[in-house]
Parts: sequence; structure tokens; C-alpha cells
Amino acid sequence: MNSKLLSDDEALKKANAVNRFDNKANTVSWIEPNKNSKKFKREDLNDLSIEQLQNKYALAIDQLRAFGDVPDGARQFVGQHASKLFSFMLAIRTTIKSKATPEQNLFMEQFEDYRKKALSKENSSNSALKMQVNNLTQQLESLKSARSKDKSLVKLRNMELADNRERMIHIEFKKLVKERMGEIAYLSLIQEADVIADTKIALKEPKADTEG
Repeated sequence: MNSKLLSDDEALKKANAVNRFDNKANTVSWIEPNKNSKKFKREDLNDLSIEQLQNKYALAIDQLRAFGDVPDGARQFVGQHASKLFSFMLAIRTTIKSKATPEQNLFMEQFEDYRKKALSKENSSNSALKMQVNNLTQQLESLKSARSKDKSLVKLRNMELADNRERMIHIEFKKLVKERMGEIAYLSLIQEADVIADTKIALKEPKADTEG
């Protein structure tokens, strides 16, 4: 029986129908580990050659990088699988170190060097960012302190201006009294004010104990 030749559209529909990732349902079953897959044991790794181990290690690195591109909403589904993959990579690395000659082990040394450089760069970036945050925090605190100091200075200046104004009013008032009432009346008022002030001060002072 001759099979019918599908058009491009029909072929695309058929391919989407059997795809493990259902775009319409937005499922993530395609990234879940296959429960029926064979689990590697340490003795299985020991049976592999150095080249085979290195290839598996490189493949595992690619898979681990791919997990970094998984959308945030799907991270929870790949977290456990990524952890198992990392453990598998450590097992491969241990096996390679136990079997490899110094020349063959160069691959692992280079990888470790790249990894350390990447971590160092990341830590350096984090440190630089932390320093920027600290600097900005210090600048903010300095601005707050300066603003508080400015407010205190403004308040003090306003008080000084008020005191100066009050003294100026008092001086000008005495001049006006002298000009309009004459110096004799002015001196009389001053003497009367002195008596009133002394009387009020005497009333405020505590009375001495006269009992003896």
C-alpha cells in the first residue's frame, strides 16, 4: 500500500501532534528525566575508556548549561534532575582522575581552570556590585546627615535673626520714646520699669527662713 505524500502543513501538524512538548497546554514533561532510563553505576564508569568518560563529561556539561536556559516557571521540574546530573559529573571526574595519566588528565585540569576563572569573575562582579551598593548607601547617609545639619543651621540662624530683630525693636522703641516724650519722661519711665522689675524678681525669689 502506497503511503500518501503529506504536504508541508500536514507534516507540521502531524509532527506537533506527537511532540513531547505540548505548546497549547504549556507542559514541561519533556524536561522530566526518563524513569525507564538505565542508571549508571560506578562499575559501569570503570569499564569506560578515558575518551568515553571525557565525552560523557562534556555532554553532561552541555546538559547542565541547557538547564540554565530553562524558563523560571519550569526550574522546579529540572532542579532534581540537575542535581543528579551534577553528582554524575562528579563521579565521572573521580573516575577519570583515578584512571588517567598526567597527559590524559589535562582535560580535567583545563576545565578546572576555566571553572575557577568563571567563579572568580562572578565573585569579582558581585564584590564590585556590593561595593557600589555600599558607596551609594554611604552617600545616602551623608546626604541625610547634611540635610539634618542644614535644618539645624537654618533653625539656629532663624533664632539669631529673631533675637536680633527683637533687640533692634527694643532699641528703636527707646529712640521713639525719647523723641516723642522727651528725655526726662523717658528716664522716669526707665526708673519706674526698674522698680517693677525688681519687685517681680523679689516675689519670685524663695523667702529666707526667719525663725532663729
